Amino acid sequence: MATRNESESPIIQGILFDFDGTLAEMKIDFPSLYARIFDLAREFGYEPNNLTERYLIEITEEISSRIGGKKGRDFHDAALGIVVLTEMESASNASLFPHARTFLKTLRDRGIKVAIVTRNTKDAVLTVFPQVESELDAFFPRESVAHIKPHPEHLAMAVSRLGTPPGQTAMVGDHPIDIISAKNAHLIPIGVLSGNSSRDALIDAGASFIFDQAHHIAEHLHKNGSHWTLMTKNDHQKLPTGKLSYDLLTDILRKFKASDPRIILGPRVGEDAAVIDMGDSYLVATTDPITFTSDNIGYYAININANDIAVHGAIPKWFMVTILLPLGESDEETVRNIFEQIDEAMAPLGINLIGGHTEVSDSVTRPVVIGTMLGEVTKNRLITTAGAKAGDIVFLTKGIPIEGTVIIASEKDEDLRQKNVPESVIASARSLLYSPGISVVKDAKCAHNAAPISSMHDPTEGGLAAGLNEIAIAANVSIVIRDNDIPILPEAKLFCSIYGIDPIATISSGALLFTSNPRYRENIIEAFQLQDILVVDIGYIDEPSGERVSMIKKDGTTVPLPYRERDEILKLF
Repeated sequence: MATRNESESPIIQGILFDFDGTLAEMKIDFPSLYARIFDLAREFGYEPNNLTERYLIEITEEISSRIGGKKGRDFHDAALGIVVLTEMESASNASLFPHARTFLKTLRDRGIKVAIVTRNTKDAVLTVFPQVESELDAFFPRESVAHIKPHPEHLAMAVSRLGTPPGQTAMVGDHPIDIISAKNAHLIPIGVLSGNSSRDALIDAGASFIFDQAHHIAEHLHKNGSHWTLMTKNDHQKLPTGKLSYDLLTDILRKFKASDPRIILGPRVGEDAAVIDMGDSYLVATTDPITFTSDNIGYYAININANDIAVHGAIPKWFMVTILLPLGESDEETVRNIFEQIDEAMAPLGINLIGGHTEVSDSVTRPVVIGTMLGEVTKNRLITTAGAKAGDIVFLTKGIPIEGTVIIASEKDEDLRQKNVPESVIASARSLLYSPGISVVKDAKCAHNAAPISSMHDPTEGGLAAGLNEIAIAANVSIVIRDNDIPILPEAKLFCSIYGIDPIATISSGALLFTSNPRYRENIIEAFQLQDILVVDIGYIDEPSGERVSMIKKDGTTVPLPYRERDEILKLF
């Protein structure tokens, strides 16, 4: 996502949407269409050279004017007939983007006025979106105005119908023409990358914000008093601590295309590891740093990386480690302790250390351990985050946020004592590192052996909220969970209330998220009971909608659970 203007958080009262490429995919072959119009012009005795107009409808009108008279009018009618026929043929095979209708409903439910302003013909839009006039506040196809966008009249009429201030109304589109139209009408220009235009083309046209898909706008709208504001970050603003934003990371990763056919699963938001075909089996590889704590850092490094292997149904086997130690604060004992922790954590999991790198550096202020774990899985047992399907149950093991609670107990122990937290509670919170523990290797194996599992994920940084959103992103689904069914550890409830942090968005290694068909629910619960591991049905997978993840609160209301890149625990440091 990109931001280019001075107002980083504009109030949004209304949104106008382009149609083709923004809310729907019609796949009109424009080069072919242009060629047909030019061939028609030649049939009418006009060679289409030196045209001043850039866009198809305007080019048709320009050629008609140059031919002149009845012949010009006949050309105009024939050319528009070709355009309409092509649109209708495309519309008959087109569809709305998966999240479009629910996203539009979400906006209207929030009190934001919504319209479609399109250069498409009315009948083509109605073919793809029959409910357009009943589900929107206004609809302005090209027949409804004398001058279509980028002329400001097209957008101005829609804004007038909505009754929203132009400065608080956005225009969303996939083409530079939409951005130019917005600027001509003094609206907030928002570009989306769901069509054929590049990010650079939209920025050059003057887009103030850019999103991968139109429905991503919903998670960046925040209630501010009686208004909704679009909260995002400026291109040149320094990045905050925490994960990169979904839009930024997706935009970066889209440039990397696998040239090796053995890469089964490459870099992708929501997936925990890469998968490479090694013939009879798959090699599963992951890497993760430990940055939130230096206490037991070697133990964390093994288990956090092993978890990422296990959630793909694989067995973690080989480990490589990079250890960076702060200059002036590290001694031989520090290094030996870290390697002892690594050794002790590897032993019960059958993992072997196979290499790495260790150095003292003035680039870090405390020890940083970066692990790379390799594992193996037979091809028929591979699980991916993207496998979740509508109708599946969402299961959560143990409770949350195990790792966050341990980190608070370890890093804030003196402060907790000053806040009159009993020593026994602090000690109990620290012991969560080992029981129920931050490893999900046993959990993953139990689930895999109990029933067919469609998806597994390890909710680490960003907690349960991020983990659920990452499943939804990877699988292109929506998720509904029940607040009342989420098991929150008692120590976590206390610590989170003391520091004002949300346990649902706090780092949660040790818990396992997985999905499976409802018919396997009892088998799964029984299998976990036999292993003495808590497992809870916390919700279900739904068809994609405007909200990736929704939570049914204890009072029965449903609220969005957005993707938050910044873990709540960072508020403490």
